[in-house]
Amino acid sequence: MTLKNCRLVPEISDNVDFSLADIMISDGKIAAVRPASGAPAGEGDIDCAGRTVIPGLLDLHVHLVPEPERDSVDSAFRLYHRCAPTLGTFLDYGVTTVRDCGSTMRLACYLRDGVDKGLFEGPRILSSGHIISPEAMRGAEGGIHTIANGPDEVMKAARREFANGADFIKIYATQSMSQVRGQDPRCIFDPEEIAAMVAVAKGHNSYVAAHAHSTDAINACLRQGVRSIEHATYMDEESVRLLTTLPDAYAVLTHACSEPYHGEDGYNDPQELAFWTQPGMLESKKRCRAQENRAYQAGVRFGIGTDLHPGNFAKYPYEFRIRKEACGMADLDILIQATRLSADIALLGDVIGQVREGFAADLIAVDGKPDEDIHALCSKPFLVVKAGKAVRNWA
Repeated sequence: MTLKNCRLVPEISDNVDFSLADIMISDGKIAAVRPASGAPAGEGDIDCAGRTVIPGLLDLHVHLVPEPERDSVDSAFRLYHRCAPTLGTFLDYGVTTVRDCGSTMRLACYLRDGVDKGLFEGPRILSSGHIISPEAMRGAEGGIHTIANGPDEVMKAARREFANGADFIKIYATQSMSQVRGQDPRCIFDPEEIAAMVAVAKGHNSYVAAHAHSTDAINACLRQGVRSIEHATYMDEESVRLLTTLPDAYAVLTHACSEPYHGEDGYNDPQELAFWTQPGMLESKKRCRAQENRAYQAGVRFGIGTDLHPGNFAKYPYEFRIRKEACGMADLDILIQATRLSADIALLGDVIGQVREGFAADLIAVDGKPDEDIHALCSKPFLVVKAGKAVRNWA
């Protein structure tokens, strides 16, 4: 298959600067990227007619299984069969890779395997299995947490997650936003516990992603070698210093989940809206977005996350709007965050995230120029290709 007459963005296309390009695809990979030949599209080819072709988008913070049910065979089967048919929603929006940051009964690991085996459609999935959390989270969000305390217990818990199929380790360094309620509390893990889990992850050629709202938790995790700071709500100057000087430190912001319903996308949840418009939550968002702009200007590397699940993934484009309109980020930088940079964070930077020869043929074609106006990603793409197969084609 060849995608013909594609407009490319050099910064995420191996710096090619053809006015229009043809992308040859073979065996699920990009075989070649060449100047457009002008020849008619052959059988099986797709004429993109000057549309912008970019790598498939990523979302580094989703929850594929939102229901926090207790462990049981009945619950596992019910949730698996309920969630598996919803995974195609990500492809609708051009998201070809997601990172699940904690699922009931580690079901995201099994959903990943089902997609890989072709049992149902969905994006590439990276799963953390259970979230490893200290005593402060006992009883919260049943089924999604493994409680462990002290260096020995957390090391054993991290090894158990890898043994059960996790791709990376997710930890809770602060309580959830519903518990924090706009405050800036202390880290709920000790530095020695965090360091122990980081050591286990490195031993598995992987990393730790830390749920961290508070300043103390963000900085404690960075000092102990955590790669991916999730949410990063209350960064301070020290957080920015660490994120810009440590070579393997990134922040994954997650704005879309807290953004009020916009009205035109068919999604509405009054209960969720009421939660995120409480005075403490509004003040928290105002404070963190101002700091995010300062961190962005200082050179902090941000990945794209949303904290959404398939049922509310209509809000995915909100993430782009907020980064531009509320955080003051440039269109091209947001596009890089959603592709090349997020792939690097997930340790997939040599596999996906660029339109480049030898990379996986995870590609989308969109109307408009998202490198010049990121709102082009607020509409569903014209074409979605995953592993060399056209899985969405709205021609």
